[in-house]
Amino acid sequence: MIRSAGKRNQKILIRRRFDIPTGFSDIDPKYTNGFYKWAKVTQPNSATYFDSIQTNNIITHYFEVIANDGMPISVDCEIVWSGSVYRVKRCRWLDQLKKYLLLECEEFAINE
Repeated sequence: MIRSAGKRNQKILIRRRFDIPTGFSDIDPKYTNGFYKWAKVTQPNSATYFDSIQTNNIITHYFEVIANDGMPISVDCEIVWSGSVYRVKRCRWLDQLKKYLLLECEEFAINE
């Protein structure tokens, strides 16, 4: 039986997105199979939200994951969680040992 690890109690799908040009000005998104991770999901407080709006880079959710495997996570990735798709805006380490990774994301679509 698989259990969640403490405060990381939400299962998320992390997948890489590739935009393939089609026609004159259209793009067709393609996705890798992705992988599942346990995450702690939080929303930024209002001060962070207003600062994000001023810089024109809106962050709607934080996903904290354990990055102990060799799967790379970058700004090319999307997160599917709770019926929505989130675009990764920034990734940063939360500790010196590079075990915990914080993904700053923007919600942009409903998962189809």
